[in-house]
Amino acid sequence: SDVYKRQINAEYGGGGPPPPPPPPGKGASNTPQKPTIKPSVKMRQFNWTKLNYNKTRNTIWEQIDETKVPLSGSELEAYFATNEAAPSSSPRHGKRVKNIVSVLERNRANNIAIMLCRFKDRLGFEDIKRAILNLDENRLTKDDVHYLHQYAPTQEEIELLKPFTVNAPPNLGVAEKFFVVLMSIPFLTERLGCWEVMLNFVTKIEAVSYTHLTLPTKRI
Repeated sequence: SDVYKRQINAEYGGGGPPPPPPPPGKGASNTPQKPTIKPSVKMRQFNWTKLNYNKTRNTIWEQIDETKVPLSGSELEAYFATNEAAPSSSPRHGKRVKNIVSVLERNRANNIAIMLCRFKDRLGFEDIKRAILNLDENRLTKDDVHYLHQYAPTQEEIELLKPFTVNAPPNLGVAEKFFVVLMSIPFLTERLGCWEVMLNFVTKIEAVSYTHLTLPTKRI
């Protein structure tokens, strides 16, 4: 044992062997935590493996700032939000939930309901209608106009919903209620399309001008 102690002291300078390395997961307190980005709607689950903070050191994932990535959060929510289940007609808490009256195709109605989440706690259906009529850029953003134009009711859907413009049942679907309100706007699709062009005109002109300035010139 004395020989072993002398060998240890000779190798480590009398201080004894170094302590064992910390177990995985320890010592990560110095790693900066990324900000938590919470969507406004429930998103779909993806089958991927999340990276531990320790494994992102000296990689692009440690250096990148997610808050400065040019992505539209509202557009991602519109495409990847989960479809909420329709209210059940089974009795609950002693009351029977009425069946939802739906005229639109199911996926179409779900997508419109998801799109309307962007206006939640901000604008009601009548507010959206007035903003469209007045071309009010203070109430509707460029993205709002884009999605309203994309999900505007078709002529076929308008014909199906005409009977509900007088006496709409209280259990009419959300997408159907929204369309019934917008249907009274003359040339709705054309109005939204023209407005979207107006809102994007300056940006597109600047893009074309930049491309023209950066093109190489050749002498003839």
